[in-house]
Amino acid sequence: AITIVLYTALLFVCLAFLGSMVWSIIYSVKTKNKNGIYAVLFSLLSIALAAFSWITNLGWIRFILTILLIPFVHALAFGTMNVCASKYVNCSKTMKVSVWLFYITYLCTYIFLPDSGDHGPMYMFFGLVRSNSVANIAYYVSMGAFMMHIATFIVQIVQISDYKKKMKLINANELK
Repeated sequence: AITIVLYTALLFVCLAFLGSMVWSIIYSVKTKNKNGIYAVLFSLLSIALAAFSWITNLGWIRFILTILLIPFVHALAFGTMNVCASKYVNCSKTMKVSVWLFYITYLCTYIFLPDSGDHGPMYMFFGLVRSNSVANIAYYVSMGAFMMHIATFIVQIVQISDYKKKMKLINANELK
């Protein structure tokens, strides 16, 4: 019973997320913010590609992570951060680089993550590569990408908060 409630809540959160993405596109079109449109489209494309990789490589590791809802929560955080960061992309080169690294590391985390079933070698890259030795290397690449993803998430938060502080100081000085 609790599982049904949890997955129903997840469904509503995902629908709200998709609604906010649609709203972000409409808002970006009205305000002529091309970065917002690109952020939403790249986010949805990245999430779709990661989901396709997740489905084609489904094994025990991904099965357990799916039950724990980790890819869903990660996708929601990824999309939300991209929409928030899209307003500040042109504020600094660091922000622009961190936004692109955020996309790349998100995709690498899922595409390089190997998985396996009950028998046979591990597989990755949409189920196309089946090799235990390559899978070991891909695993480290995936975990490194995930750590970089967390680092770029933090960098984006710091950059946005710094920019907001600067804008408050500028506005406060203008009012004096």
